[in-house]
Amino acid sequence: MPQRQTLQQNLSQRLSQRQLALMRLVEANQEELEELISKEIAENPALEEGPEEDLDLNTNPENPENDDDDEPTEISYEDALERGETTRENDNFDSNSDDWESNDYSYFQSSEDDRYEKPIIATTSFREDLVRQIGELDISEEEELIAKYIVGWLNDDGYLDSECRSIANRLLITENLQISANEVELVLKQVIQNLEPPGIGARNLQECLLLQIRYEIQKEATPELTLAERILQNDFELFYKKKYNVILRKEKISQAELDKVLGIITKLNPKPGGGAEENNYVIPDFIISIENNEPTVTLANPYDGRLRVNREYEKLFAKMTEKRNAEARKFIRENIDKAKAFIELMPERDRTMYLVMNEIVQQQKPYFLSGDLKELRPMVLADIEKKTNLDVSTVSRITSRRYALTPYGTILLKRLFSESVGSNDKQEGASSVAVREVLKELIDAENTNCPFTDEKLTTLLKEKGYDISRRTVVKYREQLGIDNSNMRKKSKKKSL
Repeated sequence: MPQRQTLQQNLSQRLSQRQLALMRLVEANQEELEELISKEIAENPALEEGPEEDLDLNTNPENPENDDDDEPTEISYEDALERGETTRENDNFDSNSDDWESNDYSYFQSSEDDRYEKPIIATTSFREDLVRQIGELDISEEEELIAKYIVGWLNDDGYLDSECRSIANRLLITENLQISANEVELVLKQVIQNLEPPGIGARNLQECLLLQIRYEIQKEATPELTLAERILQNDFELFYKKKYNVILRKEKISQAELDKVLGIITKLNPKPGGGAEENNYVIPDFIISIENNEPTVTLANPYDGRLRVNREYEKLFAKMTEKRNAEARKFIRENIDKAKAFIELMPERDRTMYLVMNEIVQQQKPYFLSGDLKELRPMVLADIEKKTNLDVSTVSRITSRRYALTPYGTILLKRLFSESVGSNDKQEGASSVAVREVLKELIDAENTNCPFTDEKLTTLLKEKGYDISRRTVVKYREQLGIDNSNMRKKSKKKSL
């Protein structure tokens, strides 16, 4: 076949080096940020910590005598900057970044006295322990990136709610990493599900319990453990519904054998994320206060202006002639450019974080004024993206693993996001978080001798204005870890 050349136009979005650097800073929590700063200072001799000095940068240091009259006149670093001789990229981050001065962030920066320093006790740092374990494994950089990304998607119980395909798509958007869902699944099974505590990274309760049983079998394969694995693998539905007589007949085992298996299984942890929790200190990133019936946002640890370019390094650059010291001059100039770019990103990080948190507070104002979860409105990442003009991946990075100190306690930002349920042409849907809260209150207030059926709960929710299906009620009830009406009634009888 004859070969032909054709022209095609493709529309694609590429992140600049400056944007990627800012996203890394935005994603880092306070502890990780300190590590990034220390690493940058160690790698770049032009960057240092210390108060800014009042030096006239336009005054060149005294130049050494120069016998070659044809050599160009030496200039300061700032003059070189004005002439466009630096390697800094003039990339803008997001559509309206030109409207902001990089050093003008005092309007959301807390004073030195107001800065939050006292740690708050929280119980969700099992993710940080998982990341630490991943860092100690002998795996490739790509596998480590995928594994850490999966950890960020685990819920507070240690389960993975998202599909591997969704994670692969997000990695393509945020990290420019093109992988398949099968590759994500491989890392999930070979890396995440082999971390401690056992059961982490499971997609459902059955898989969670099986991971823990198999962990025990690896240490010592006893007949009881092998039988427990078989029952969980083949008869989980019967086990969950406590149809033990059916299991006895199907597996052809004695009551004594079944009792031993039940003793083993009931000691397993159905919430490995929560089971790994201890009192850990978490420093919130935001402080929400109420002033004149209006919620206000303050950054808990804003950038304090402690970074600067090494003055001696700048003087050295100014002394070097371009003709005699071209390579050394280029090396020094690039380091100074990197230092200045890094310094400029610090207040930009604060600005971006403030924009996102402030918009979250505005959209969830009723909740922040009352502290009542039933006041939460449906909100997804795209809602914040539209209002702030930030990329959805940036919003995701800011809200992941971040906390806010409120008058009602320290909250995880991720819990403020939820999809809309029960919406139609006539009414706006409610937050799934709010619906679960109302559902829990209904069950807590029920007559324990005659618990509400799922059909009854559906009717009661509709009477309260939540038009959702029975299937959704069952789903939310199971997410709350609440048994069906028959099981709740049996539990009550046993307790009596």
